[in-house]
Amino acid sequence: MSIDPNNHVPPVSPGDDWGDAEGFEPDGGPSVAALPPRRSAQDRPPGAANPAHQVGLRIESTVTREESMDCTARLEVHEYQSEVVKLDQPLDAPPKMVALFKFHERPKRDKGNPLRGEGRDWGERHRFSIRWIIGIGLGVTGVVVLSIAMLPSINASNASRPSRNETRLVIDDAEPVAAIPDLDFLAKQHSAALAICRACLQASQAGEVMPWIRDSQALAEVVSKQWQAAGFSEEKLSQLTPDNSTWEVVELGGKAYGLVRLEFPDSTRFTGYFTREGEELRMDWKATFAYGTATFDELVMGKGDAREIRGSISRADFYSSLWPENEYQCYRFQSPYDGRMVWIYARRDTPVASLLVSSLGSGEITGDSQAAQKITLQLDRGGDESPPNQWLIREVLQVDWATP
Repeated sequence: MSIDPNNHVPPVSPGDDWGDAEGFEPDGGPSVAALPPRRSAQDRPPGAANPAHQVGLRIESTVTREESMDCTARLEVHEYQSEVVKLDQPLDAPPKMVALFKFHERPKRDKGNPLRGEGRDWGERHRFSIRWIIGIGLGVTGVVVLSIAMLPSINASNASRPSRNETRLVIDDAEPVAAIPDLDFLAKQHSAALAICRACLQASQAGEVMPWIRDSQALAEVVSKQWQAAGFSEEKLSQLTPDNSTWEVVELGGKAYGLVRLEFPDSTRFTGYFTREGEELRMDWKATFAYGTATFDELVMGKGDAREIRGSISRADFYSSLWPENEYQCYRFQSPYDGRMVWIYARRDTPVASLLVSSLGSGEITGDSQAAQKITLQLDRGGDESPPNQWLIREVLQVDWATP
């Protein structure tokens, strides 16, 4: 068997068993196309012969409906006759119930109230007994009277109470008032007070100042024992003039005092206390030089005689188990000459604490409390367990340094 490289198909012969070969001639060539015969004018369809008489779908105002002649031929009617076979016997209909009527007797109506049932209570005003009205009135009256009677006790509970930092003011006796003649006398003594200040500040011995001080005979020993020369230079002494000083007349402890205040160029200050003795002006030596029966060096160590101590007092909050805040008010007591200080305490609800509160202010945030105040105190030791620099205020001798 040879292989045709060009894949040529052998010609088809009539003897091949492939069926009829349409479109091919017996000799193997293609046959001529066979077309249907051409129609004549008589062979055209009726509608195509006369296009003007063709009937189609037309929409117009005049329509001629032609009856169809073959409707009967196209309509076939088939009639089937059969009966329904019931498997069960029919049930008899239930008998009709005869309606029974029961008549109820109508209740008797209340002639006064035509309403019945719950309607009697709707929108109707109930009439109370006169006894109930009188009882309610008496009860309300009793409640009002009892409330009025309890008002004092209720207002007492709402009254302002002293805070923990405040004390109750206790007034023992009326304070004495300075005499008007003494105030008038001191108002004209400014120049005389400056002359006494110059004599005392430039004195070198205690005997030189004795004629100018108050109660000179009683204070002779004390002044001689504690005398120290002021050591003011001539330049400072030259500042002792009315133009460089102020003169103020005040009342301290019911007694009239005159205060001369000076401030020197080196920022040192001097305050002299003067009072009237007979018809003469005298210096209060204890107040002017802040005399004390004990020094602050001794007080810091818990020693000394604290019968009469002068210093500056201010509020503080240094408390301990020996000095609890609910029983004592704490103060800072500072020396007039240096920064030495001790802690002092006043027992609350006592005249001493009341006097200090009135002098220094309430101490509350919104209150007016002075930063420091000159004061003369009598102190007591706090006890063996108390630190040496803590003292108890026994008495307020003077709210300032003036001699009581």
